[in-house]
Amino acid sequence: MSNKKILVVFYSKTSTTKKVAECISRELNCDIEEIVDLKKRTGIVGYVKCLVDALLKRKTPIKACIYDPENYDIVVLGSPVWASHITPALKTYITKNSSRFKKIAYFCTQLSNCYKSFKISDEIERFSRNKPIGRLKVSREDIKNKEFLKKIEIFKVEILNSL
Repeated sequence: MSNKKILVVFYSKTSTTKKVAECISRELNCDIEEIVDLKKRTGIVGYVKCLVDALLKRKTPIKACIYDPENYDIVVLGSPVWASHITPALKTYITKNSSRFKKIAYFCTQLSNCYKSFKISDEIERFSRNKPIGRLKVSREDIKNKEFLKKIEIFKVEILNSL
């Protein structure tokens, strides 16, 4: 790989997105950072908060991050899909850092294969003011049958070809 720097930044509530983020980071041999949502989102009340906050496109308080995206040529953003939207934690991260992004790519995880997540591409582009150079959508079925590994390989090529 060239000397270009890549950072994977993700939010994961159930560790599914984390698993995909870690695979992407290994494939790209790059830094990785997990966004920590400071709002309690456990139990049934937490689940409802997740849906309501996503539907209303709210932001949420997040823990300060270690890595500065301005020091990277590409930032790969990752989020589960909540109610066909990006998570409040990722929205907060993007809003705080959009002026620091040079290039972005994104990936999302979701329960089904129906890919209602196309809406999040528009959200990410709008909030980051940056057109993604790569997009990856991973369903629970993709993870179960390991198809996501092939998808990550294609995503990796998209990213590296943009350098």
